[in-house]
Amino acid sequence: MMEKIVAVAADFWIILPSIILFQRRAYLQSPLNKIIAIYVLLFLIRNILSYITMELNIYNMYIYNWANIFSGITISMLYYHLFTNKYFKIIALVGMIAAVGASFLDYETLFNVNTTNFNRFFYNILGGLVIACILFYFYELLQNLNVPKLTEFTPFWFSTGALLYYSGTVFSYLYVNYTFNNSDLGIVRSYWMIDAFLFIVFSSFLSMAVWYMKPRDLKSDF
Repeated sequence: MMEKIVAVAADFWIILPSIILFQRRAYLQSPLNKIIAIYVLLFLIRNILSYITMELNIYNMYIYNWANIFSGITISMLYYHLFTNKYFKIIALVGMIAAVGASFLDYETLFNVNTTNFNRFFYNILGGLVIACILFYFYELLQNLNVPKLTEFTPFWFSTGALLYYSGTVFSYLYVNYTFNNSDLGIVRSYWMIDAFLFIVFSSFLSMAVWYMKPRDLKSDF
């Protein structure tokens, strides 16, 4: 019962930043704000579809696999836009191209709607890439020291939430990925509980990121 409550809460928690995003839609002229808006809406669509298919007892793992790819491309675009260091930009771009390319090596998880498996390659590569990009970005923030209030800075809230989510799920994902077909369903449930709880936390940070959006390009703030 508790697992179902947490899972449903995680699915619907993304509505909070979506509502705030609608209220602050006038600020979406900024390219960076648009990327964050796309990221939020991708998760909103994913969660709506996954909840509906879950209630209808329809396989939905392929939805998660495709959503991971599109959200991964979006977050890579975000940090490519944020970085000032050209080498960090190259890492974000090349890393995502490699991750997307690797995902198609396990094409069955993308094109078989009845699949019950995670894509074997994409999420672990994505997790490592996102964690690296966030750490590089925090390094740039410390180098510049031009942000007057980090607690009112959209990229700070987004990056902190993403770091908590991806670092918290990628290692448990690597473990479950090799035991997903194991008869011990408790292992699988444990992963989804971790993912659901951390997604609630991430959605809360996304809400703060959207709330502190500025009408101009956020890169001009530092």
